[in-house]
Amino acid sequence: MHSSRWLARVVVILGLLVPGLCRALAPLPVPPPDENDRFHVVLPRPGWGGKIDLKWNGPPLLAATVEGEPKRFVKSWNAVPGRRRTRIWVANVEGWEFPAQASFEVLRSTRQYPDGRWTFRLEDAKAAPVSRLGVELYTWEFEATRSGNYTVEVLGSSWMEQTEAVEVQVGGRVRTGQLDFTTSTALVGCKTIGRLRIAQAGPQTIRLIVGEPGRIRLGRAMGVVLRPAPEGPRNRPGSDGEYLLESGTAALQGTGLGFTEVAGAKRVSGWTEPGAALGWEYDDVKPGAYAVHIGWRAWGGAPEHLEVETLRQKVRIVPEATGGEVRWAQAGEITVQRMADIPLVLRASGRISGKDWEVVGVRLVPRSPVGPVNAAGAAPEGR
Repeated sequence: MHSSRWLARVVVILGLLVPGLCRALAPLPVPPPDENDRFHVVLPRPGWGGKIDLKWNGPPLLAATVEGEPKRFVKSWNAVPGRRRTRIWVANVEGWEFPAQASFEVLRSTRQYPDGRWTFRLEDAKAAPVSRLGVELYTWEFEATRSGNYTVEVLGSSWMEQTEAVEVQVGGRVRTGQLDFTTSTALVGCKTIGRLRIAQAGPQTIRLIVGEPGRIRLGRAMGVVLRPAPEGPRNRPGSDGEYLLESGTAALQGTGLGFTEVAGAKRVSGWTEPGAALGWEYDDVKPGAYAVHIGWRAWGGAPEHLEVETLRQKVRIVPEATGGEVRWAQAGEITVQRMADIPLVLRASGRISGKDWEVVGVRLVPRSPVGPVNAAGAAPEGR
């Protein structure tokens, strides 16, 4: 009698738990990638071992951004039809809570995207004959649309508890680094190895070298990314706590964007594409509320909106013609909860009217602190 009651209770408990467990194990639906081969999902709390399955059977995942911050330690298993789903591993990622907004890029082909990013796939490279001993050499030819700074990223893996040497060369400039240990060839990660500058527009050659002479290779690369990087140093606040993010120091995230010199200052013009953007990085932002001001000038056209996004917060203005004069307008306020290094993006959105307008920059003006900052750079609990 007692055993039958116990068994009945077990059956009831399993009946309650199994549907939820099945939902937790079901792959996370993935929307179609956008024009930049990027898709956006909300990550639930990961399961055992920090792993999340994605319902994605397309090209390899290239890079991950969580809550607006690039995450080097998000790694992925590529899907194998009938054997393995695409899976991401977020066990080593800290500094964010679930559910979390995440973006993933896809390594589909060798090309430049509307946001200015270049991707180079190994299948499209000219490869030198290789063996297990020594180095692999891959070469691509491409046409740079403008000069500029780029962050260099390599997608790959390394095994047997060792890293693997990689080197990227563009226009006589060299950046070296290492592929992180990822436990197996099936698990890959995207690694930033530095920044370099393309000196001028025109034909370019990029080379990727994997391994070291006279040593058995213990890693492999799958592709390279050149991502537009800020043209100036990382931004720090003035003595009054205000940030001035000038357009001449931004990363140009759009193939049509370029700099113009006005009275010794750089402005950004060429806003012909919806979604074109400027990107900055600013350091050691203290907790508090900040008013966001956008500067522009226009004498024959303007976008429908100029929008600033940072920390999952968006504010925007409706720019008007200024007769060629510089004008600043407050777009709204953002709140910073903890001290951090924060990326900020300004983009043109909606209908683009004409080409005769420029962006001057963005100002962040402190309004009020969230609370006193402790030695760890965070606001006290409960604030």
